[in-house]
Amino acid sequence: MVDSFDDFLQKIANSTAKIEIINYFQNNPSAIDSPQGLSRWINIDPLEIENELEDLVESGILLKENAGTHSLYRYSPRKEFSTFISNLFNARSYYEKKIAELEKEKNSISDRFTKEIIREKGKTKTIIESMNEGILVLNNEAKILTVNSLARDILSIKESDPTGKDFFSIISSDKRKDLMKLISENENGTFEIKLEENKKESFYKVNISELRDDSD
Repeated sequence: MVDSFDDFLQKIANSTAKIEIINYFQNNPSAIDSPQGLSRWINIDPLEIENELEDLVESGILLKENAGTHSLYRYSPRKEFSTFISNLFNARSYYEKKIAELEKEKNSISDRFTKEIIREKGKTKTIIESMNEGILVLNNEAKILTVNSLARDILSIKESDPTGKDFFSIISSDKRKDLMKLISENENGTFEIKLEENKKESFYKVNISELRDDSD
């Protein structure tokens, strides 16, 4: 006995396969099909669908007809189920619409955040480029994360965008040894270093600071 919509959901439309079968016949009320045919339409395994079809026949949603060695099913819901079936798919349509709206809103928020991040990165890059000090940021593997034009000039880095490159592989051999020693032996502090290139010596004051991610 099915007395309410909750009963209908618990006793009849109590699986995804059954709901998809009912939905198929609701949209194609004159259809007569086999388990194999239905499985192709609703993309559910034929072995799984046979048991669900038998349950729906017993529940009074479908009628079963024998055609030789095959069984065919057609839509013939009891009149008292019509309101429950209508409510089921109205609710489904409503929630699918709401989910689509939420997905659209999520994508919109994601787009706004992405644009904001790009904008902030652009501001940061502009600030770093405008500084009258050479700025170089490396990760733990000595890959370049950020370098401004003044630092590229001091270090004779010819690439306009060396981001992601191994720092020690793109600087001249004259400077490599001294810089490797300075960076490997010091974590934080201000130091003086002599760099030589083409037999010309230059002295620089270098400030080394370890950057930490606050989220770690």
